[in-house]
Amino acid sequence: PADEAVATTTQTLTVKNPRGTYFADITGIGKGCKKDTWIADISPDGETFTVLFSEYEAAVAAGEKVATSNCQLMIRLRSPQGLQYSVGSFFYTGEAYLDTPGMQAEQRATYYFQGNPVDSSKGRSVLRGPTNVDHNGSPQIMSYVYEDEIGLPDLVWSPCGADRRLNVQTSVNITNNEAQTGNGFINTISVDGSLRLVFRLYWRTC
Repeated sequence: PADEAVATTTQTLTVKNPRGTYFADITGIGKGCKKDTWIADISPDGETFTVLFSEYEAAVAAGEKVATSNCQLMIRLRSPQGLQYSVGSFFYTGEAYLDTPGMQAEQRATYYFQGNPVDSSKGRSVLRGPTNVDHNGSPQIMSYVYEDEIGLPDLVWSPCGADRRLNVQTSVNITNNEAQTGNGFINTISVDGSLRLVFRLYWRTC
């Protein structure tokens, strides 16, 4: 049964750069990236790698204490001989709704290249309720955009012409107030119906 549960949440896609600079195999594992609930794409200039999710959400109702959802992406980028690449920044977008004080929602991310765990980067973004209160004092759904910038001095470059796996571990978590009277959610679904996880890539000649 345990193996079956893992199988239902695992999907592997192969995405090719339209200009032929590189292509990638992406495997997603987790509640937030179940099979057929996410896709990936590469921009024609080879500098933007985007993953779109449709069912990546954590939600609580009155009487519920906490909820979480997660997705681990294993991205195997393959570049031709003579090129190196690095990831410069990550962008995350989504929506959140927390209707009472004391509620809290978090979006977390950890990422590192295979063989370079020390050079990992971590991001943690926290939202507290109530969210986006209007002039009548009523909470509203709010959109968020988070960026994790690695910075040029800290870039880790791939070996020339070698395969190198990028590991990205993400999660969304929501905690109700102490009395568990709140309702809310945090997701990775933007206004067009998909979460956007965007990688900014840098390239250089060996």
